[in-house]
Amino acid sequence: MKRSPRMKLFSPKFRTWIGQWNERTLYESGKAALLAAEMRRYRLEILGVSEARWNQFGETELATGELFIYSGKGNKDDAHERGVGIVLSGHAKKCLMEWGPIDDRIITARINAKVQKITIIQCYAPTNNAEPYEKEAVVDMAPNRDIFIVMGDFNAKLGRNNANIERIMGKEGLGDVNENGEELVDFCALKYWWNSLSP
Repeated sequence: MKRSPRMKLFSPKFRTWIGQWNERTLYESGKAALLAAEMRRYRLEILGVSEARWNQFGETELATGELFIYSGKGNKDDAHERGVGIVLSGHAKKCLMEWGPIDDRIITARINAKVQKITIIQCYAPTNNAEPYEKEAVVDMAPNRDIFIVMGDFNAKLGRNNANIERIMGKEGLGDVNENGEELVDFCALKYWWNSLSP
């Protein structure tokens, strides 16, 4: 969904706060308003949401001025499961260039920014015991010159071993790395390597 942004976000002079929450559900009365209130309390401009549980796709402007874009299951009568979304503050929504619902696990948004455009992919990954075909994701849709932000609930365990990948991973993980964790690290390492080669 293309839009005409009136403003730019992300300036080198000011901090821009973004976040990601696994909300468990927004499919209850008052939940979206409560989410927006927490977003304002933390001064977030952009908030990715996993498990929104809103079906179909669309955008809703909240009474307090935030814009909620969402992507869920295809039919409104489907079980209210999964679903992803992105909440944009009143300022950030004026910087939204376009957004795209992929499915009930992935949504993308492109933001007009001061230095470079920003592409955000918000996702909700299946657990390791899900069928392999469910794990196919859209990861190469961002224009090469964009700053690329992937966020969401990856259902990944990374562990603490960050040998040779210190630039993309810290040592704060718990337990041992699982299959989702390996895929996430491989993707981040590949994207970091690719961006380091780009002019």
